[in-house]
Amino acid sequence: IVRTVATWMAPILCFSAQDVADELGRTTGQPFDVHGQIRDEMQIPGKQMSNPNKRWTDEIRTRRQAILRTLEAFRAEGHKSLQAKITVRPSATERPHWVWNLPHLVELTVVSVIELSDDDAAGATEITVSAAPGPECPRCWRRTGVGSGSRHDPDLCVRCAAVVEGMGS
Repeated sequence: IVRTVATWMAPILCFSAQDVADELGRTTGQPFDVHGQIRDEMQIPGKQMSNPNKRWTDEIRTRRQAILRTLEAFRAEGHKSLQAKITVRPSATERPHWVWNLPHLVELTVVSVIELSDDDAAGATEITVSAAPGPECPRCWRRTGVGSGSRHDPDLCVRCAAVVEGMGS
C-alpha cells in the first residue's frame, strides 16, 4: 500500500514521495526507486524512453544522502536543518560533481549553506556540519546573511529581498 501511495503522489509531491521511498528502503532493506516506478508505468509501448532521472539517481541523490547522514547528529542535538552550515571536502575526482550539483543540494537538504573547501580530501569525501553564523531571515529562516536593504524589510536575506522586490508590492 505504501509503495502504491508513494507512486501516486510522486508526480505532485516529488520530494515527499522520495522521502517515503527512502524510509521504506531503510526499513525493509529493499531499495525502492519511486520515480523509476513512475517512468516504468508511463512507458509507451514500442518507444524507448531516455532516463530523465539519471542526474538524480547518479549525481544528486547519493550526495544528498551523504549530507543527510551527517546532518542527523546535528539535528539530534536539537538543532533544525536550516541552522546548519555544511562543509564538504571532496576528493579530487569528486570535486566536479559536487560543484555541478551544489545549488541543488542546498535546496534538497534544507540547510542554510553548503561550502566546498579549497583543498581536496586525501581519501573519501569528508562532510562536516556546524551551526550557520548570523541571524536567520524572517521569511525563509535560512542563515545566509540578512540586512540586504530591502525597502520592504531590511532583515530579509538577499534571496528573499529579490523575491519580494520582484513581486512589485
